[in-house]
Amino acid sequence: MVSIANTSPPWELVDLNFIWRFRNKDATDYTFVEDTHVTMPELRNVLLEQGLRDPLILRISTNGQRGTIRLEEGNHRIQVLRVFNTHVPLVIELADTAVGHIGNGTHLYSLDMTLVKDNIKDLPLGKYLPSEIFN
Repeated sequence: MVSIANTSPPWELVDLNFIWRFRNKDATDYTFVEDTHVTMPELRNVLLEQGLRDPLILRISTNGQRGTIRLEEGNHRIQVLRVFNTHVPLVIELADTAVGHIGNGTHLYSLDMTLVKDNIKDLPLGKYLPSEIFN
């Protein structure tokens, strides 16, 4: 299991299978850790040795691309975590657009609005705990 003990707060543990469906299915087979190019096996070793430092981020559009969602941060880490963990630290980010950084992929998914709380459209943009957004 990858340690989550040092993951920077705030976050909540969420079932990885819920997050998995919003991932970038075309993620590269490499990523960067502290500006160093690493392969997926190297990322696996880093996570097993150092644990997870930052939570994954699901980004939801409440304006321009209303009703869209994507895994904004963690598309490589989730592939490694899926082998070792059933639940992962997650933060929800409400934003004008679901795409925060195009370098993280162009994947977008429709959000089933029955999954989220009715007041989502009234919340200010920013970061939230999953329990503050999802039913």
